[in-house]
Amino acid sequence: CTVLRGPDGASKGCAFVKFSSHAEAQAAINSLHGGQTMPGASSSLVVKFADTDKERTLRRMHQMAGQLGIFSPMTIQFGAYGAYSHAVSLSP
Repeated sequence: CTVLRGPDGASKGCAFVKFSSHAEAQAAINSLHGGQTMPGASSSLVVKFADTDKERTLRRMHQMAGQLGIFSPMTIQFGAYGAYSHAVSLSP
């Protein structure tokens, strides 16, 4: 088990556990995810497979865009498409 810690040595409330098989990992996820709330925590445990590099990069991009007040390109595209399809459905 690897516990993530901040510069001060305090736990960040996140850990990585490596299992010897996919089935063992899935069993741990099924039994623990959302089932317990740790003392002092405001929400239940989130137990999942680690993010891929691509997922981490995408999450960081969304976080930076949110901090800068920039909309996600996907949101803009879908929003524009939604307005277009709505206008098309209204036209005779």
